[in-house]
Amino acid sequence: MEPAPLSAYARPGLMLSQVWPDARDTEGETLRGLETALAHPFFETFHSVDVLFPKERAAIGRVARERKLDLTCGLSRIASHGKHHLSDLDEGRREAAVAAHAAVFDGAREMGARYVQVNSGPAPADPARRGEALARLEASLAALAEAAAPDVGLLIEPLDVTVHKKGTLGYAPEALALCRAVPGLGLCVDTAHMTLNGEAIEGALPALLPHTGEFHFCNCVTTPGHPLHGDHHVPFGPPGALDVADVGRIMAAAVRCGLFSREARPRVFCEERRTTGQAPEDVVDHARAVLEGGWDAARAHLADA
Repeated sequence: MEPAPLSAYARPGLMLSQVWPDARDTEGETLRGLETALAHPFFETFHSVDVLFPKERAAIGRVARERKLDLTCGLSRIASHGKHHLSDLDEGRREAAVAAHAAVFDGAREMGARYVQVNSGPAPADPARRGEALARLEASLAALAEAAAPDVGLLIEPLDVTVHKKGTLGYAPEALALCRAVPGLGLCVDTAHMTLNGEAIEGALPALLPHTGEFHFCNCVTTPGHPLHGDHHVPFGPPGALDVADVGRIMAAAVRCGLFSREARPRVFCEERRTTGQAPEDVVDHARAVLEGGWDAARAHLADA
């Protein structure tokens, strides 16, 4: 493999909401975070939560237009804070959840977002009703895809099903079925959720390829009883299940199947949450180190093949 940087095969991204986790509640914090991130030319794309403050949205929109930014607006906190779940078995609550998500699409457009990303919401208490909940989710996503079109893309992020986030949508085959059923729907693939679901990431990539709009490298702790068991966005390495070598192995598989390519260049993120007392710059530097270190390992894998 030629000695090309990661940016030749993917667009390295920074998750603003992980580096500045309180940004949604603090006016101006998302904008300040974006301006800080733009000082790092390594990052080409950015992921933010929804911005609640009109003046801040307008300011971010001006920056996005001037810099021609590639920005995703994640709406997971619409669900978690307001209990608006797109797979809700109660039809009235489900319709209210669709309306609550659709209501922020114009705000996402105002801040220059090219994509919005949603989650399914929690799985039903009765596992036997998961199929019914998935059908409700499909109806919700069809309505949201129509509301987002034609200028904003819609992404769904499958979660772990039984360990931590316990989402209705988690397993790759079910996510693929939804993408085939809902025109315009794409996937936000997350390594932590797939690991917690017991799925073989490398083996799943070829099937996921046509629908993957965003790829999150995220670590998780798989040891039952550990205080951080689950998807807490921990740094790569112990006590988590994945390290930089694993990132490289997955990246190499992504190149082999065409997910990472000069033509596709998907949006790729390292998802690590800043902890109390940790400097934002340290998290930014670690995100870059994981992506660059993973890419170095991937090139070594591909050279040996």
